[in-house]
Amino acid sequence: MRTGVVVLVLAGLGGAVRADVVTDTFDPGSNLGGWTFGGPFGSVLPSGGNPGAYWNEPDLDTFAPRLRTTSTNSPFHGDYRSRQVMGLSVDLILFHVDFSAGGRPLSLILVSDNNTPGNPDDDWGAFTMHAQNVPLVGEGWRHYDFDVPSQSAALPAGWEFIEFGPGASPNWNSLVTGVDGVEFFYGDPRNFFIFQMWDTGADNVAISSVPAPASSLGLVLASAVRRRGRTRQ
Repeated sequence: MRTGVVVLVLAGLGGAVRADVVTDTFDPGSNLGGWTFGGPFGSVLPSGGNPGAYWNEPDLDTFAPRLRTTSTNSPFHGDYRSRQVMGLSVDLILFHVDFSAGGRPLSLILVSDNNTPGNPDDDWGAFTMHAQNVPLVGEGWRHYDFDVPSQSAALPAGWEFIEFGPGASPNWNSLVTGVDGVEFFYGDPRNFFIFQMWDTGADNVAISSVPAPASSLGLVLASAVRRRGRTRQ
């Protein structure tokens, strides 16, 4: 796990943006969000990540990998609006797939359990798709940033509701004030895909927020977070 603060001050804008960032690096063996792709063989490996430890899930039999939270009490859940959450990000890698992962955008899904955590039939959420596709075998680690407009009063442009059961009642304000789950989905979640065997990896799952403005100091970039070195594509 890594926590830190990034401060951005832009001249002429009359203020600064102070970003609090919590990153699940899986070092040493941590898994803040209870992240899983849903298979039976997932584990934290001590090396090979971006860099260091990472979450690996081999022999995953699915139509689309879904890196998702399982912990009910983590920094990735809760009231995004009051925390002024502004984004989520993740590093992903693909070691093997039976046929192809080509042409699949990475989607971020924010999930609501509709205040019935024991009943998945009324779950729903909202999703947005990244401009870049999921990583392919041989591409190495890929980094993905998603903007989360938690201060928007209505469903933001580029987002769509998705229902996981007949009892769902989607509402953006209810969702961002009570996020119950986060998913990174390999593809458009409205589509159907064939089942394949996958070997996947994830690292540096991060959530960033803006808790308070600061006074303008000119054009400054000050970081209290020393990002681990990585190759971005």
